[in-house]
Amino acid sequence: MLAPDAYYNMAQTYSNLVNGAEYDQGSTRQAISYYEDFLILFPQSSHLGQVESNLDTMEDLLARSRLNLGDFFYNYRSNNTGALAFYNETITIAPESEAAEEARARIADIEAGVQPTTGASILRKLLLAD
Repeated sequence: MLAPDAYYNMAQTYSNLVNGAEYDQGSTRQAISYYEDFLILFPQSSHLGQVESNLDTMEDLLARSRLNLGDFFYNYRSNNTGALAFYNETITIAPESEAAEEARARIADIEAGVQPTTGASILRKLLLAD
């Protein structure tokens, strides 16, 4: 059958376009979509193990990008609401991933009232310490 190979090749093509968590995630989302469709449409395929592994990798990468955005809002904008939205999205995308564990830790910090430590605050503490 050609259809399973076509879906697998489309997913692989989009996966190969991914540059990392710091970049646009359009290709990551497309790869995830094709991998998920593949799993639904072709559950008996010989590519199943590889597809599941690649899907987990793409979901982790997408979750990591959401974590990075949450960190930006938390550390550089002091916007806890924005940070919480991205941290929760991280957990939703890939609940079993390392990125989700980091997001849970950051949510706990925000709920505990921990303020982000930035380079400027460290310098202020050092310069004002007598």
